[in-house]
Amino acid sequence: MDIQKFLTDEKIKSQLPLYYSQVRERYERTDTLTVQVKFTPLLESVLSLSSSDIGKLETKTVSTYTVPGLRKPTKECQVEKIETFDVIISRNSPYYTGITILPRDRVMLVDNYNSQCILLNNSHQVVTKYKLAGSLLDICEVGDEEVAVNVYDQNKIQILSVMDDVISPVRTITTKYTCYGIAAAGKGDMVVVGDCGNNKYCWSLIRDKREVNYSDQYDSLSGRFNYIALNNAKTRVYVTVPDTNSLHCFNMESKKQYTYSPDNLKWPLGVAVDRDDNIYVVGYNSCTIHQLSPEGCIIQVITTGLPQYPWAISFDNSKDTFIITNVSEKQKLHIYQLK
Repeated sequence: MDIQKFLTDEKIKSQLPLYYSQVRERYERTDTLTVQVKFTPLLESVLSLSSSDIGKLETKTVSTYTVPGLRKPTKECQVEKIETFDVIISRNSPYYTGITILPRDRVMLVDNYNSQCILLNNSHQVVTKYKLAGSLLDICEVGDEEVAVNVYDQNKIQILSVMDDVISPVRTITTKYTCYGIAAAGKGDMVVVGDCGNNKYCWSLIRDKREVNYSDQYDSLSGRFNYIALNNAKTRVYVTVPDTNSLHCFNMESKKQYTYSPDNLKWPLGVAVDRDDNIYVVGYNSCTIHQLSPEGCIIQVITTGLPQYPWAISFDNSKDTFIITNVSEKQKLHIYQLK
């Protein structure tokens, strides 16, 4: 019987390569993959030359995504830190000022200090890097395996392809002013915020590769516009203003809806939105994240597990997780879960 078991095991091993490509293809399209080999009753068939006689490969996919209506409202969730990992890219200390989460759990970073973009796989390992001429600050996904990176000292936005985990240039969009924050506004569209000269700051929508409207321009006494985000319906724009420790909310016609400026928010930088349109404002100097309702009312101030000097933030709404960068531990990224 031991000999038969040995022969059976060896026969199965010899047939497994036939299924590798099928398993790999399904794995890339799903979050969780369960594989089971279903054998025919007769031992003789296992020892035959035909793989179809041995049995068939059965696969069952289980998605980690839960229908939004069945999940707890994010305003009722507690925030827990679930992982910290290093992204070591060179001897020169990185400065991760921009981050975006891509399909298949990949992450792309902007390293301001080294003027490059870094692509991580779903195991948070560096896949590739791409250096750009100029100073970079922020990044966002714009669809079809493409990201947009602002090169703020050259008044341009570089569109990059990340197809097949290879970073390559696609096109360049010239902007009318120095862009800082950038966020996706629908397929191929984006909003940018920055310095439009003469001590004025504003944001604008870029559609069809060109800027189509400005917000009202605010003078330097009102503070520098820095990072930007939109709600899920792309009808509201959120802009952080570090100089005045505030967040401004606008509609798409550039009319200001409200300003959020509490005493315990210091030097706000990154901003993001969850699946329920709640807003997350990163306080760089206060070492906090303020979770707000869509109307700008405070839900909670997150402090537990945060590193010193948090900077950029990106949300994965399918999993209710977000990642932040920071300055105190420049090569570390921190992942948090809404539970």
